[in-house]
Amino acid sequence: MVVARILGLGNIRAKASVDELIRMMRSTAPARVAPFMPELRASLVVLTGVDKGGDQELWVNWYGDAKEKLEIAPEPPGQLPREVRQSWMAFWGPELMKTKLKRGPKPK
Repeated sequence: MVVARILGLGNIRAKASVDELIRMMRSTAPARVAPFMPELRASLVVLTGVDKGGDQELWVNWYGDAKEKLEIAPEPPGQLPREVRQSWMAFWGPELMKTKLKRGPKPK
């Protein structure tokens, strides 16, 4: 259920999703967050286009610096690190990958 919540937030393209993901990271001890870092990383990368790897502290520190100017693009990044793509696809499946991550940004 935690994984579904994390990856569900990653599919809601809003700053509030990033806020909640970081809040989840901060709300418990690193040892309890660690098993969920692949999914947290995937959601944060898909939302922000930034990759701080699987280090909880790096993400929390980055967010502290970036939260005021953070903007979420209307579409996910076109290219994702292999591990992120695998975590995302394992949950959302290849069809979402084709439609959301391969089509590129919407024309303006």
